[in-house]
Amino acid sequence: GQTGKTGFGVMACLIREGGQIKLGMTFSNSSQVMLTGFAIQVNKNPFGIGPAQVLTVPDIPAGSSAEASLPMTAGLLPSGTQPTNPLFLQVAIKNSLDVFYFNVPFDVPVVLREGAALGRDEFKEFWTKVGDSRPSISVSCPVRLNADHAKARLAYDNIHFVAQRQEGATTVLYVSCSTVNQCTVAAEVFVNPNDSNIKVGVRTETASLAPLVEAAVTKRLGAR
Repeated sequence: GQTGKTGFGVMACLIREGGQIKLGMTFSNSSQVMLTGFAIQVNKNPFGIGPAQVLTVPDIPAGSSAEASLPMTAGLLPSGTQPTNPLFLQVAIKNSLDVFYFNVPFDVPVVLREGAALGRDEFKEFWTKVGDSRPSISVSCPVRLNADHAKARLAYDNIHFVAQRQEGATTVLYVSCSTVNQCTVAAEVFVNPNDSNIKVGVRTETASLAPLVEAAVTKRLGAR
């Protein structure tokens, strides 16, 4: 902790569930005393994510643990900076033992909005306006996917289907997503049920988001 005290542990993850960002935490007390008086502070960050309510944690006896799920809201603590790669939240937890600082890494789907797909004309206009400033990437996936499977998987992460076209056996999917702070990303995804490679091309005016969305697409499509 801040003053060198030990005996408090925390495991944390940031998730999106039902349109709500949540910070899940498990606190453990390996000290010899009861831990009380919990409070949280979150640093300013690119998406402005901050606590939507006061952190409530029961007193934790020595040798015990407790869990907390804290709703978070975007736009509360904006840093005015570009997203980092990797993404993370800087968090401090205060209790009767000390103040403890830690980072909580998260993937970009946590900050992608539901129901934020571009229309076809909007997509075309955005795609042309941004231009081809970033090369496409190709990755090998352990699972061969058809277009419908790919669309369903991406929708799970709020990467929304816009349109598609055929190039022989390959389907090119055009998809879009929007972050909680209104940054738009468009992408084309090449899938072929006879080929384990997929190709992803991303265009966005927020350059630092491009590799994060590429990683989200390839992670979701590559999952077994």
